[in-house]
Amino acid sequence: MRPLTASLNRHSFQPSAITFSPPISPFTPPRLLASPLIQTIAGNFLRTVKGVTFQRHRLQTPDGDFLHVDEALVAGTTLSANAPVVLLLHGLEGSARRGYACEIYGQLAQRGFRSLGLNFRSCSGEMNQTERMYHAGATDDVGLRLAWLAGRYPVAQALAATDLWTFDDFCTAPLHGFRSAVDYYLQNSSGRFLLQIAVPTLLLRALDDLFFSESDIPYAAIRANPNLHLVLTPHGGHVGFWEGGNRWWAETQATKFMARHLRTSYDG
Repeated sequence: MRPLTASLNRHSFQPSAITFSPPISPFTPPRLLASPLIQTIAGNFLRTVKGVTFQRHRLQTPDGDFLHVDEALVAGTTLSANAPVVLLLHGLEGSARRGYACEIYGQLAQRGFRSLGLNFRSCSGEMNQTERMYHAGATDDVGLRLAWLAGRYPVAQALAATDLWTFDDFCTAPLHGFRSAVDYYLQNSSGRFLLQIAVPTLLLRALDDLFFSESDIPYAAIRANPNLHLVLTPHGGHVGFWEGGNRWWAETQATKFMARHLRTSYDG
């Protein structure tokens, strides 16, 4: 299945209008298994974590809490002391040890990159010690961990990809100082920050994602920033992109993209 990249007009997805920047391999779901439901379920249950073990680092936060960072150790790979470092941030209610994370760690290690995963508060298997948990705009914890990485790997280069509305309105928003779910979404929507992104960033999205509507895609902001590379596929479900067997399209494209741009920056 050909991905749709350069054409950001959502009403004109004809293949003849498509150019490929960055180069992206086609996504080809297994025959008869392109359903977004099948792709989403496969992505959740079929990704393997074999061959990846972890060294856990416990880091204290200024407000008396802690964060766990998992350093991935991939069997059969040896990394140099100055290998570039990638910090992975997991999705909602996930962890740094989810299947898609392990797939990325493995592919990065094969390309000579060291990878670590940040577990957001309450997501490492141990409940955090303060009332604060995590939310979409809590980037201060990420900043602290990036500073820690810079100190731990000074010669390397770090790169840092139910009814939720009711939950956010009654829990997330008041707990973290927002007036309501609307206020929380307005202040923390990534769309507000897209124009400020100053490094090459790959945006992968399946148009049949079960959790999000195509109307959520901020085409105008993406079009206005040349650092943003949008890739849309007709199929893939929610964090699926399964091509059969142990072939996971999204992780492959993401690690290729990171390797290309990190190597260019690192060597330059």
